[in-house]
Amino acid sequence: MFKPAGLCARIPSLVGLFCAALLVFAFLTPSIAIELRTSMGDLITLNEVKQTSPSLAVNYGGKTYYAPMTTDHFGHIRIRYNDLVYSVGACDFQVLEYLYFDGASVINTGIDPLGDIKIETEFQGTNIANSTIALFGSRYNHTSNSPPGLVFWLRPNSTAFTLDYGSNRQAGPAVDTNWHTLTVNNNVWTLDGVARTAPTTGGITSPYTIYLGNINASNQFATDRYFTGRVKYFRIYKSGVMVRNFIPSRRASDGVCGVWDSVTNTFFENIGPGNVSCGASSGSCL
Repeated sequence: MFKPAGLCARIPSLVGLFCAALLVFAFLTPSIAIELRTSMGDLITLNEVKQTSPSLAVNYGGKTYYAPMTTDHFGHIRIRYNDLVYSVGACDFQVLEYLYFDGASVINTGIDPLGDIKIETEFQGTNIANSTIALFGSRYNHTSNSPPGLVFWLRPNSTAFTLDYGSNRQAGPAVDTNWHTLTVNNNVWTLDGVARTAPTTGGITSPYTIYLGNINASNQFATDRYFTGRVKYFRIYKSGVMVRNFIPSRRASDGVCGVWDSVTNTFFENIGPGNVSCGASSGSCL
């Protein structure tokens, strides 16, 4: 077995700066392979494969071992091996299994509900005692749906998951504290694989950006509508094009939790009076 420092001396200068982030092992077997362990603990093996450009290359015993390589938006090296991508450089954002909303936290998606819109998410409401809880929404104010907006409710003065689409309200199954998948495709909403179609009278006219964890009521929080619970992901499409792909994550520089949007390469933080909390780390890195 070779010491990491000895093998790093053989790695081309292109990745020399990242040697400190690698644990490098060489095994003396008839079919020699080099194993690299990334800063996130992922183990990859570089066998003698066809060179690509650019590549991470390890020289050993007169042979060179390659793995296709790119750099991400932070300038960190990423290695593709067996169709998986591994981050070799520092971890700016750690991917979380979920983001926890404490009942007073909000993320502004920056996207309005006008036109052709689809939203995908997976969520768990952990406190459903309040009679009016909004997972996300946009409308004129917090007491009436005028001008017509888009809101997904946990118990809007009732006991059922409910969609407000335009000036219409359609109730679904009883609210509980289980995990649920939800797709809202204009007026068709699918909860845990069961689709329902809300009336479309009037359509959506609210111009306010959608809040996650509350309702955007004329650019104000609806103080009695906060969501308490967990969200695994949140995606928005306009006219079939993904415009937001929120990934729960922790910013390494200060430990702040929020969502990383892979569409705009932007970190979105809580803008509400409460706090969002980090779920368990998924072991992945952005």
